[in-house]
Amino acid sequence: MIINNSIDFDKIKCAFFDLDGTLVNTIDDLGLACDVLLKQKGIKPGWSSQDYKNFVGNGAKLLVKRAFKNQLSESELEEQYSLFKEIYDKIKLEHAHMYPGIDKVLKKLKKAE
Repeated sequence: MIINNSIDFDKIKCAFFDLDGTLVNTIDDLGLACDVLLKQKGIKPGWSSQDYKNFVGNGAKLLVKRAFKNQLSESELEEQYSLFKEIYDKIKLEHAHMYPGIDKVLKKLKKAE
């Protein structure tokens, strides 16, 4: 991440961030959870990390739908999404890491408070 040194952090009164995918790279955990789902259904996972990056956005349910090549019925999607949440809750943050430069931004914001 590139920090714009012309930003006056002292003038910032409040900052909101979305954690998942904004401050922290969680794509490997998301992909792993989808791979577990696919294996449980007898499907050999074949998606790359880049594929999962392309699948994310618009929520985890859509991620699951895309991982199954949009071939799930609505009830199957609900079932797989429920299982995804259980799996992801168990493994989340195992492979997650902050994006480069985020720690510096957060420190500058904290210092400005």
